[in-house]
Amino acid sequence: MDYVPHPTAAQAIRALLSQHGTGARALLVTGAPGTGKTALAEYIASAHGAPFFYTLLHSWSGADDL
Repeated sequence: MDYVPHPTAAQAIRALLSQHGTGARALLVTGAPGTGKTALAEYIASAHGAPFFYTLLHSWSGADDL
């Protein structure tokens, strides 16, 4: 089954992606483990033909971890 974002999340993502030329864009997604944060990121990348890279960062992670 394909991931389908909640309609409110989809609306926020469309609004964010439509802001061409207005500087940096970011979307902070929070939630408990297993709520679909990574699936949402994979969905957005796939929908836009972009590569998806995953890394797990912690408060003790540094630039070398990227």
